Amino acid sequence: MHAQVPLNSIGENCPNLEEFHVINARIFSSVLHKCSHTNFFIKLKFVYFFLVQYSNSEYEDTDHTLTHEKSALHCLLYHAQNLEVIQATGSQDLSDDCLKSILCDNPFKSLKKFMLTSPFTFSSDPPQVPLVLTSSSVILLVENCPNILCIGDLRHWNIFPAERKVLIKRAQEWACLSESMPLSNTSF
Repeated sequence: MHAQVPLNSIGENCPNLEEFHVINARIFSSVLHKCSHTNFFIKLKFVYFFLVQYSNSEYEDTDHTLTHEKSALHCLLYHAQNLEVIQATGSQDLSDDCLKSILCDNPFKSLKKFMLTSPFTFSSDPPQVPLVLTSSSVILLVENCPNILCIGDLRHWNIFPAERKVLIKRAQEWACLSESMPLSNTSF
């Protein structure tokens, strides 16, 4: 049984939290929580989630007619305005469109490292069930995050090896990347 970590309770009760580490637990946000109505994790800079599962909560679409599922990872990314590093187990619910929407509200001006791995990592390498993030998310992060230095683990994203090679080659052309940055099939 995993420990249950209530994301919104931590956000409400720990306003000065700068680092957030969770290992081998289930992270959830309250069904009643509406990201647009609260300010959480204002000072949060570093997130490390390892072997976590995200419980989903439903939320209403902007037209108030549709409900979708949103993981606690969505909520964290929405709120953490000063995030510099996220290294976490990803969520199958976090898609390119979700990331694009999050970036509209939180452009991650301080983000340096964005590393998400598949929740199914340990059974195979590369994982048999990759995250649904694609090269579109890589480009979104590069274009929107002026301090980004590392994006990955691309083996765990829905990016084929040939496409990863093209991205890595393109990464050398992007001005935001330094020469000392690791360029490999896993991240760049």
